[in-house]
Amino acid sequence: MGWRLLAATLATAVLALAGLVIGASPASAHNVLKSTSPADGKKVARPPSSVVLTFDEPAIALGTKLVITGPEGPVQIGKPSLVDNTVTQDLQPGSPAGAYTVDWRVTSADGHPISGSFTFTAVAAGGPSTAPSLAPQPSPAPTAPTARGSSG
Repeated sequence: MGWRLLAATLATAVLALAGLVIGASPASAHNVLKSTSPADGKKVARPPSSVVLTFDEPAIALGTKLVITGPEGPVQIGKPSLVDNTVTQDLQPGSPAGAYTVDWRVTSADGHPISGSFTFTAVAAGGPSTAPSLAPQPSPAPTAPTARGSSG
C-alpha cells in the first residue's frame, strides 16, 4: 500500500507541475509609445499648448514625468495629466520658435518604468495665453436704497 500512495502522490505532483507549465501566462510586456503630438521630428507652425503621448497600454501615475525643453530652457507647466494610456503635458503660452526636445518617463502597469525622448521644431513663437484672467474684477459700486414714501 505504500507504493500506491507514493505513486499517487508522484502522479499528482506531475499533473500539478504540468498544469503550471501549460497554464502559465507570458510575463506582462512593458508599455510601448504608439504616437506623440507633435510627431517626432515634425515642424509645427507654433509651439503647441500641450504635448500628448499615447501608449499601447494604460500606465500608472507613479514616476510619470515629461520635460519639454525649448531654445530658452524648460517650457512645461504643472504636472502631466495621465488618463488611461494618454499622458498630456501643458506648455507655457508664448513659447519661442526653435527646436524642442521632449524627455519622458512613465511607469507601465506592471511597475516597470520606461522612458525616451523625441524632438519637434516650432517655426514661429507661440501666441499669448488665451486663458481668462484670474485677476479679481472690480465690483460695481453699491447703490443707495431708494426711500419709499409712506402715505398716512
